[in-house]
Amino acid sequence: MLWWTLRLPARPALRLALVVSLVVYGVLAAVAVVDRGRRVALEAGGQELAGPPAPVAGGRATAVPGTVRVPPVTGPVRLRLASAEAGSAWYLQAAAVAEALRRGLPAGSAVEVLPFAGAVANPDQVAGGRAELALALDATARRAYSGGAPYGRPRERLRGLAGGLGRVYAVVAVAGPAGTAGEWMARAALAAYGAGYQDLEDWGGQVTHAPDQVVAGLLRDGRVDLWIHVAPAGDPTLVELIGGGGFRLLPLGQRAVRQVAAATGFEPAQLPAGAYGGRSGPLPTVTAHTVLLADELLPFSVAYALTRALADAWDRVAAAAGGAPVGPDGAWRQAVLGVPLHSGAEAYYRERGWFRPEYPDVISEEP
Repeated sequence: MLWWTLRLPARPALRLALVVSLVVYGVLAAVAVVDRGRRVALEAGGQELAGPPAPVAGGRATAVPGTVRVPPVTGPVRLRLASAEAGSAWYLQAAAVAEALRRGLPAGSAVEVLPFAGAVANPDQVAGGRAELALALDATARRAYSGGAPYGRPRERLRGLAGGLGRVYAVVAVAGPAGTAGEWMARAALAAYGAGYQDLEDWGGQVTHAPDQVVAGLLRDGRVDLWIHVAPAGDPTLVELIGGGGFRLLPLGQRAVRQVAAATGFEPAQLPAGAYGGRSGPLPTVTAHTVLLADELLPFSVAYALTRALADAWDRVAAAAGGAPVGPDGAWRQAVLGVPLHSGAEAYYRERGWFRPEYPDVISEEP
């Protein structure tokens, strides 16, 4: 605590004027802080909070002082959750996440799973107000928040509810739909080998942007030769292709791994043996963690309730992603989150005694 010492003037009139000025300044400062917390809550359509949301400093939400009284969520809540194309591994995980979240909300609430837009485009779904929640990757969320490539400008209202919901790997087995992590990874992987889309076309090839199931059909028909994708272990499309034979995964060279990691924010990793059934792995590749994003204007009490519900259903949600690298007690860490915590989420992690900023942000590479 910082204490100030002050010598008051000898003349009574000046002493009184100085004391009154200090009191007025203190009251105005307190009103400004309380009003900011109330404004953020009311802009989000929520009820007035017990205290202001935690401010952000240095890319991380600062401490929530003392015990936070969390007002209950009153009345049904309707939320939209951006995921990926219908039938994809991420869409299936989003369905499991949505069911877990709905159980933590009042009767009549709904969490709609949107069958778009992928790990790269999803932060913009939240930032643009087209979804209240989104699945993303810590790598894409971090770059969206800071305005790094491929976003161009910061999306500063992005907040995290939980990270480490799963882990995805880059596989070279052609790119997926534009806006997905697979398409972004295709560009980075080709660049690591000194090539690009235009080079492939100049060599007589063709680049196709298509959903997973369409690409799988093209591969079975022998109409494409290479698929560059980002997917969690157990991805049903990859499991089906590899299990059917005639299809194998290629390793990224060590130099390519370093270049792709630098270009995308993914981390170097080993694809585990059997990650997609058959003879898949172990292979050198890159990886990132699945996160649940929200807008900072999501009401404090709703964010708290969603985080609690997700923690209660962690095992079921992680199973839908082929396993998670952390438990709910580590879901607040920047190593798996990429953006500042929502103040409502931080309140829950503190209440459970899990939020320990002094812990190192190091996560095992094992799935």
